[in-house]
Amino acid sequence: MRDVSFSPDGGRLLTASDDNTARVWDTETGAPVLPPLRHFGSVEVARFSSGGGRVATASADNTGRVWDGVTGEPLTPALGHRGWGRITDAAFSPTGDRFVTAGADGMVRVWPLASSEWPADDLERLAELLAGSRIGADAGSLVPLDVGTLRRLWDELRGRQPDATGSLR
Repeated sequence: MRDVSFSPDGGRLLTASDDNTARVWDTETGAPVLPPLRHFGSVEVARFSSGGGRVATASADNTGRVWDGVTGEPLTPALGHRGWGRITDAAFSPTGDRFVTAGADGMVRVWPLASSEWPADDLERLAELLAGSRIGADAGSLVPLDVGTLRRLWDELRGRQPDATGSLR
């Protein structure tokens, strides 16, 4: 176990561990509340937002991520640091509109969490488009995408680009 913290209301416990996951547990029953929040390296730190509705994780895979604290769904893509060293800490701003990560390389990054940002599923589709592949059923395997699927993804994403105000069209 790398890190542990209570939710603001004390009803849930958040753990970060070497098995590449963060987990949310019910403090009364000890049962898991959400599916594991997965990274590709050990999860160094996991924190609840001040309201408990979001979870921040920082991993030895050089990424941080924000998750929905109720459903376990990712709210951001994996947010990476460039350079050497793993991400060693993560936190939310007091207002919850920013997420910060700190790395062993001495770098600190502040990530905006504005509602006008692209939803995580759009960012995942963009990553698939850029990689020309999709993560398969076997963890870590990549499945090549055919040209038709790539065109469909491109057309779908082009129609969802933010306008000058940052709102999605």
